[in-house]
Amino acid sequence: MTYITYTKMQYSNYKKESSIIWVALDENGKPYKRSRREAAHKYPQPPKRTPSTLPKPDFMPSFLVRTSDMKLVQGSKVQEGYCTLSYSWNQSGETIKNETTGKSYRIDQGKHRVVFPGKTVRKKPRGRKRIPCKVKFVTFEELIQEICKDFNIKYIWYDQMCINQNSKEEKLREIRQMHKIYGNAYCAVALVPEIEVVRPYKTKHADQRYTIDDMENRVETSQWMKRMWTLEEAVMSSRVLFLGRNTHFWWYDFDKKEYPVFYKQLNWDVHTILFYAHARTSTKKHDHIFALASIFPDVMKEIQINYNQDIQELSIKFYGLLAKRDLRILYFGSYVNYKTMCKPSSSNDTKNNSSTKDATEYDIPIRKFNLPSWTGVYGEHYVNIDYKTSFKNYTVSGRILKLHVVELQMINMIPKFQLLGLLHERISQPYLKYKGTMILIGSL
Repeated sequence: MTYITYTKMQYSNYKKESSIIWVALDENGKPYKRSRREAAHKYPQPPKRTPSTLPKPDFMPSFLVRTSDMKLVQGSKVQEGYCTLSYSWNQSGETIKNETTGKSYRIDQGKHRVVFPGKTVRKKPRGRKRIPCKVKFVTFEELIQEICKDFNIKYIWYDQMCINQNSKEEKLREIRQMHKIYGNAYCAVALVPEIEVVRPYKTKHADQRYTIDDMENRVETSQWMKRMWTLEEAVMSSRVLFLGRNTHFWWYDFDKKEYPVFYKQLNWDVHTILFYAHARTSTKKHDHIFALASIFPDVMKEIQINYNQDIQELSIKFYGLLAKRDLRILYFGSYVNYKTMCKPSSSNDTKNNSSTKDATEYDIPIRKFNLPSWTGVYGEHYVNIDYKTSFKNYTVSGRILKLHVVELQMINMIPKFQLLGLLHERISQPYLKYKGTMILIGSL
């Protein structure tokens, strides 16, 4: 596991910004202007504080943590807004599994670190003295308190304290309203300890310069980007503050075209959400479905929140409901980004078996589920492509998806109704007409 280090002096891009403009190509090959914001701080700055009083939303969680003393208070009695915490559980403390009961619990040994910056003071009668930085070892709760103090966060919600981990009923109840908790918060603070600005060696051009692109790469490879619940938390939050070891930046520093998942304009496109979801993991398979369902509240209402139910039946039902909601679930193709996003599998036993070649070369988390091929389990969904369709003449029953097609035309590999990415990958003819009923079941 990774313990978190938080430095109280943070690099940011609030001041001394420069903007580099260049021309890039969108998904249709058309040029558009893109800017990259750069921060050129020679020295780190104190964190930028949130507003002194946050507006109170219509919905308030059952409980919140008052950061002045880290005590639980009822959300209904708080008269202002709150923030939420988004983090990976295995970075908050050591996880121990009880071999008898099979349950996991967390042990916090106070190994997280808060770094207080060094400073130079005047000596009497003359001269100066350099006081080095000081490191304080703290628990996870003390770390959160220190962060909230620096960013002026008075109330915060996070699961370890705001949900009774020993109450099964409370856990299931809170899962159902997780989208409301994050959706009504002022912002989500995403703990990504892998983000760090490394001070360069002194040269005649010594700048404390880093680019947002560098930070994007660090976020992409972080533990936070690999967990299923953090996807739900990022998607549902109106604002996300990414907090690293010694730097922080907001969601709007990510390019909108490349990272639509951090923007509300996403409108919960199924294929874009699944692109991110299928490359993420969860400790329990049930959590993959529950976290994904939280992004689609109308689908969440139709499934049962129960960890004892059969995961196979639950996953088939969920993806069936998702397909009924939006047929763009079919908009996927072969692996492209997953080749770098997903770590190679450690098992090479079937390396020479061509039928399992993809499974050995890439460790795709969704492949651990026994799903029909129309869910995209064997492919990669297209991201940030605004394809829409009013096509409704199809049915879903268990593992079977039936498309009742009157006439489907494909010219130059582009579907007339911009609908079937699945066929786009499977059909090689430049021109096709099809009539009848198409049944998608299992592998094509």
